[in-house]
Amino acid sequence: MLYEKSEDNNRMFLINNLEGSNNIECGELVTIHDLPMDGNSMDANVLKVYFFNKEFYVKEDFTENATLGYTKDLTIMYWSKAAENLLGYTRNEILGKNISWIVPENEITAVKIIIEKLEQGKLIKGYESIRIHKDGRVIPVGITVTPLYKINGEFHGIFVLYRDLSERTKLQEQLETAEQLWRSAIQCGKFGVWEWQIDTDLFLFHNQWYQLLGLDDQWKNEKTLLEWSKLIYEKDLPQLQTTLMDTLQGQEFIVEFRMLKTNGQFIWVRGKGKVTQWDAEGKPLKMVGTNEDITDRKVIEEQLAEKCRQLEIAKKEAEQANIAKTKFLSSMSHEIRTPMNGIIGIIHLLSKTKIDLKQQKWLSMLKESVDSQMSIINNMLDITKIESGKIEPENTLFNIKMISNEIFDQLCILCQPKRLETKISIDPEIKHMVIGDKIRIKQILLNLISNAAKFTDHGYITMDVNLLHTDEAMQRIEFKIIDTGIGISDQDKDKIFDSYYQGDLNSKKKHMGTGLGLSISKQLALLMDGDIYVDSTFGEGSTFRYVCNLKKYKKSVIPNENEDIEFGADQHQSELSYDRSVFQNKIVLSIEDNEINQEIIEATVKNSGFHILNAYNGKEALRLLEIYQVDLILMDIQLPEMSGYELTRLIRKDVRFRDTPIIAMTAFAMEEDRRRSLDSGMDDFITKPIEFDRLYHVCYKLLSEKCKIY
Repeated sequence: MLYEKSEDNNRMFLINNLEGSNNIECGELVTIHDLPMDGNSMDANVLKVYFFNKEFYVKEDFTENATLGYTKDLTIMYWSKAAENLLGYTRNEILGKNISWIVPENEITAVKIIIEKLEQGKLIKGYESIRIHKDGRVIPVGITVTPLYKINGEFHGIFVLYRDLSERTKLQEQLETAEQLWRSAIQCGKFGVWEWQIDTDLFLFHNQWYQLLGLDDQWKNEKTLLEWSKLIYEKDLPQLQTTLMDTLQGQEFIVEFRMLKTNGQFIWVRGKGKVTQWDAEGKPLKMVGTNEDITDRKVIEEQLAEKCRQLEIAKKEAEQANIAKTKFLSSMSHEIRTPMNGIIGIIHLLSKTKIDLKQQKWLSMLKESVDSQMSIINNMLDITKIESGKIEPENTLFNIKMISNEIFDQLCILCQPKRLETKISIDPEIKHMVIGDKIRIKQILLNLISNAAKFTDHGYITMDVNLLHTDEAMQRIEFKIIDTGIGISDQDKDKIFDSYYQGDLNSKKKHMGTGLGLSISKQLALLMDGDIYVDSTFGEGSTFRYVCNLKKYKKSVIPNENEDIEFGADQHQSELSYDRSVFQNKIVLSIEDNEINQEIIEATVKNSGFHILNAYNGKEALRLLEIYQVDLILMDIQLPEMSGYELTRLIRKDVRFRDTPIIAMTAFAMEEDRRRSLDSGMDDFITKPIEFDRLYHVCYKLLSEKCKIY
């Protein structure tokens, strides 16, 4: 018979008598009763265990923890089901084996020492160790041991309980890892953890913060918040104190301030914290938080702010320079366009007179030269508009076949001195009447044919106009210019659309120009939802393809306000015409200080049936308006004594002329000029040199609308 000593002599564990139980197998615990001791019926110092066949028998597990027993020579004599689950061995595999099967070699000595102490009657407190699973895994366990004695009181072995600590150990490792990461983050991130005992005003920091500020060990002693505040930059202290007080009232504590280091330098700090403890009445007792050194960030912010300040200055300087450039270009445009208007106007008037064939040829050559000059002027203005983003496509109704033929006529004139062959082909499927930016499409095509003629000395230049795609609303049209010129090298193909690029100046000296034509053409094409493509072989020739989308024209009696109709020259005007009776006996006041321009305007509008009144400045115009009820006003902008803008505003104050159409006719060609004209009260805007077809149309449109009103 074996028995177990009770540790406190106040309780006992009794295992039932097994005599007569033939079905009990070796290694099975039958029952265990936890009984109070009364000191009379049983020996208070022993827990009796009865044996079957004089061996140590046990039946079912009485705990979910693993239990086992082994003799003092370390032979396993009992193995519970829970032990099997924990360490992997079955009873048949492990009973009778040495504990070295489950105990690491370096733990065997410790087990022997424990057995010796138990045999000496000493108590062994629970402890933690590891055991080896059948598959070799290490299992952390909490261990409780109890001595076992024979009936004669002889020490026999120990009874052991293993509590699986795997989950706890895993959690502990995770916590340790997290703590290590936290400590590393504090060190690497220049953080300082702090704690403020509000009731005692004691303020403590993590060691990292002392090192960061360069403080000696005396600062590691308990310091009050007041003492720490002496290290805070004086100007930042009020904000810090206010934020701290707000936090005690329930607000969030986040504040940036400066602290003094022992070397006399200030560092920027971002403090963040919260109240973590209150008393029974809800009064804050403790705050915890972090301080982060954000000096590097603040330096970058200050550098960025300085950069932004410098950029703002540079931006203003650039804007001022751009304004100056715009004013200069506007002024130059006016100075150039004013005389050009006279030249083009005289050419237009001469074309209406009776001249012989030779004079017609000379006049045509003069017109082409002027058109070429105007193309250069327009290029210079357009590149500025494109760079400033102040250019918008216009919607004009025009005849694509007519434009193509005009461009081809220009090409023939350009090719005549070199005796180059020319040919044009227009797809018959193309609907001629389209809506788009006629002026800029012509500008692009003129640039392309001018380049082709410039770089082609022998052979031919052809122009094909093809229909690529069509639907109910639009046509996708391709203008293809093919030449047998000098071609473009591979290294130049990617650069020819760059502004001012002129290729190899040594080999192309005789072909030099402004270097703007292709660049502007490309940008204008993209602006109008099109593109320009080039295919070229150096020494053989080039093919330029301009592809654009043009809306189809749907006939209406009067076009809408966003759709200007362009009337072709008299000799080409077949598809569109207008009722000249709208012009008959209408009085037009032309306000223009340039005598040549006045004469051209007078001669032109008289041919259309208008009566013309001329004024050379604002005072004359106002005097004439007192006398006559005019139907239309042509307004120059740059007038002596008062500008066209001022004069327009004065005219609009007179109720008689509140609805009289006023058209700006000016050599100022920038978008700002157009907008300013319309804002002053004018109805439309025409740039000089004047396109007389455009003038006729605008007059017709405005007068027709006025007739509808009345």
